[in-house]
Order: sequence, then structure tokens, then C-alpha cells
Amino acid sequence: MDVAPPPHATNFNVVDWNKLKNRYTLPFDKALENFSSLATSLPGDCIVVQLSVHEENLIMVRYAPNRDPLAFQMPFQRFAHREGEDDELLPLSLAREELQSIIETSNRLSSASPSIQTARDKNSWWEERKNLDFRMSSLLAKMEKNWIGSFKCLFSGLVLEEDVVDSFAQDLELVLQQTIFRSPSGKSLGKTKGPRLNRQIIECFASFSGTYTDDDLEDFLHFIIDSYQAAGLSIASDEVDADRIGCEIRSKLETAKLACRSRNNQQHVFLILDRELHCFPWESMSILQDRSVSRIPSMSFLQDRLELTPEDTCEITVDIRQTRFLLDPKLDFKHTRGLFQPWLEEMSKYGWKGIIGREPIDLEMKGLLSGSLYLYFGHGSGAQFVESTNVKAIKKLEHCPVAMLWGCSSGRLKEMGDFDLSGNAYNYMLAGCPSLIANLWDVTDKDIDRLAQSVFTHLGIFPQPSISNTVPNSTLALARAREAVKLRYLTGAAAVCYGIPSRFVLPQV
Repeated sequence: MDVAPPPHATNFNVVDWNKLKNRYTLPFDKALENFSSLATSLPGDCIVVQLSVHEENLIMVRYAPNRDPLAFQMPFQRFAHREGEDDELLPLSLAREELQSIIETSNRLSSASPSIQTARDKNSWWEERKNLDFRMSSLLAKMEKNWIGSFKCLFSGLVLEEDVVDSFAQDLELVLQQTIFRSPSGKSLGKTKGPRLNRQIIECFASFSGTYTDDDLEDFLHFIIDSYQAAGLSIASDEVDADRIGCEIRSKLETAKLACRSRNNQQHVFLILDRELHCFPWESMSILQDRSVSRIPSMSFLQDRLELTPEDTCEITVDIRQTRFLLDPKLDFKHTRGLFQPWLEEMSKYGWKGIIGREPIDLEMKGLLSGSLYLYFGHGSGAQFVESTNVKAIKKLEHCPVAMLWGCSSGRLKEMGDFDLSGNAYNYMLAGCPSLIANLWDVTDKDIDRLAQSVFTHLGIFPQPSISNTVPNSTLALARAREAVKLRYLTGAAAVCYGIPSRFVLPQV
């Protein structure tokens, strides 16, 4: 097929490299002013949550439209220290070791797959992989319970009306005054009135659309007590009836939610993860698995990408008539080729072009990366086909389309000690790629084929009658598609999105 560069590949704005150069040569005070402006003037359809590590603490910062940033420092093992249960301990080092063990075992099993001959061996192979899937699920559940706790509200997109927040704040303060500063017998524990809680924290706590567990409510209560004690108040925390207060807070939360007239919980979540946390599939925690989520390197990067989008939205719209694809260039993925080749060839009526079953030459590789959408089905990220041609390094491209790289570890970032992370996912971002779907670790071809097929189906571009409801963008499609694979966590959680959400437009023929 002819895959020479199209004359007009995209209908979203192209990165203005000169403008970026000028921005990043600004004096520090001007750069800080730009950052402060972005942090409070995000588009209305998104929030940003930054996660980083400081010693034995998790730092969480939330940026939301028309709100000041909220920042919290929480010990990774705070629940275990309160309850005194060693089996609840989940230090960061232990979580990273467990994740690495799961991935290494999965890689070993995947490599052994071709040598399986008997039905018994096949059943044993599947049992081992199902056990890994369960371990991954359990790890994410422990991270959510022990690390995030009540602060899951930072990921919420529910917008509460002002009067609802005011009413809940009054109810909450009344509960605290009647409980925290008095013992169960009614005896005063010191001051009869504490300082007023930050209204934005109360609003964020009340905005969580899910259900808090009893442990979550106790976590929030301990946060309040710690805040009062930091303000100089003496509180006998061992005499506080946490169960009673938790029940009363839950009742006030339910009242607030019933009074809420808005049910919008569709704000996109941007994750900024530091070098010690990027390896975890945060998107597959229960609080995020149904949400539109993507990863970005920094707030400055987000500012650059938002210039590609229409005003007051974080999404770009992609005209997929300029889609380019590279399918099974090594000719060793028979199942993948059989599943997608007929569809890709059928989509030529919309202008799709690509290469199937062979490696691209220089001009062809340039053409593949000059469209509006690039699909890659093969080993790794396909970077070897870029760097072996005159296209040179991906990050030096003048234009880079929205991309979906379905190969093993195509989105894995390499840790470089004290230096920034490195990998092809970031190379695509540096080249101007607005949105990239890729895998954090190695996956099996048939299961990742199911995931890719389900993503395309949810976007309405793959003919599959069993799914009638499409979703508006690529990140939501990915969230829905994780349910289509056999191993929801071992395979489904591997696929993540970098950059901003992309909405696909398929014109009628």
C-alpha cells in the first residue's frame, strides 16, 4: 500500500515548537506565574492528581478548575500503626517487590507457552496465570486501602452545589464538636470548640461519588484529629469513639448526596506519577477503573498539550481518515493478523493505509507517522523500525500522531536512578504525540488482541454487534475494554494511556 505522508494529516493543532521554546526560556518568576495560572484555570472537564514519594510518605496534590491546589502528606503505613496489625503493612518497597515478582513470573509463563503440549499442562499454565491476576488485584486493593484511604476523594469528579457544601460543612463541624471534644460519657476533653476546617477539604471529601468504608471514615477522622493537634489543641484521641463518629459522618454524607442536584462524575483524571510510582497500574484501582484516566509527565506538559485542544476542554478530536497502521511486521503473530487484517483492509474505504506482514522502508515509516492516528501491532513499541531508518529517533520527529502501540512493554519507562524516567512512551510525548495507548509490561498476544479489539469496538470503529453503546473518547474506551480480557488485571491493567484523551470522528462514506 502507498503510505507516503498525507498532505493534511490531522485536524487538531500542531505543536508550535517556537512558542514552546520561548515559554521555557522565561525567567523563573514568569514561569512560576504561568504555572500558578494553569493550576487554577484548568478546563472544566478535568482534574489533575500528582502522586510522589517523600521518605516513607505519599504526597498527593490535587489540581481542579477554579480551585487552589490541595496537598496532603500521608504515611504509607498509617493504618497499620493505628491498628497494630503487622499483616496490614504495605511499605512501598514491599509493593514494588510484589509487582516485580508478578511481572517476572508472568514473563516466564508467557515464554513457556509455545512448549505446552498436554491439556493438563495447559490447565496448570492457566491456573498459574489466574493466580497472578489475583495477586495483582490484591496488590491494587491493598494500595487503595492502605495508601489512599479516605483521600480517594481527591480523584472524584462530582461537583457539589455551594449550598450543599455549606450545609454539609455545618453538619460535620457540629458532629465533631459534639464528639471529638467530649468523651463518650459527655466529659469535656479540653476546648469545647476547634478551629474551622478548610472548606475546600470538606468539599473534596463530600464530593466522592462512591461509598467510603469504615476504615476510610476512620482515616478521615484521624486526619481531622491530627490537624487539630497540629493547631495546638490537646485531644485525648484514645477516648474518641471512632465508630460512632464514623456512623454520624456517613449519615451526613448521604444527606449531602441526596441534596446534590448534579450527577456529573465524568471529569477526566490526569495522573502525574514520580519515578517510584509510575510502575503501578493506578488506573485499575477500583476508584479509577471506570473513569477516564491518563498519565502526563508534568503540569507544564499538560499546558503544552491543552494548546492542541478547543477552549475549555482537555480532549482533542481526531479525524481518523488519515489513520496509518503497521500490522505484524515480523510475520509471527498469526492470530493478530487474522483478527485485524480484514478490518484494516475494509477501512481503506475511509482512507486508511498501512503495511501488513513486512517491515517498512524509510519513506513508508515516515508516512506511517505522518497521519492523524498510528496503530501498531507487533513486538515492543515498534521503535526499532523508526530508529533503523532515516526517520532517526522518535523524539526528534517534527510531527507525531495519536498512537496505539499494542506490543509488549511498549509503554514501560526505565528508571534511571536519581534522573528522570526514560522510554519510548516519553519519546512519543516529546515528539508532540497528543495521546498514546501502550503497555506497562509484557502481555500475551491473544488477550491483548481482545483488549485492542474491544477498544476499537467501544469507539465505534470496529464492527462487533455485541457492543451497542460507544464511549466518547479513547481513555473511556480503554477503561471499558479491560473487562473484555480473560485476565482483568494481569493483561487489562497493563494497558494505560499517556497524554490527553482523544475523540475519534469517522465521517460517513
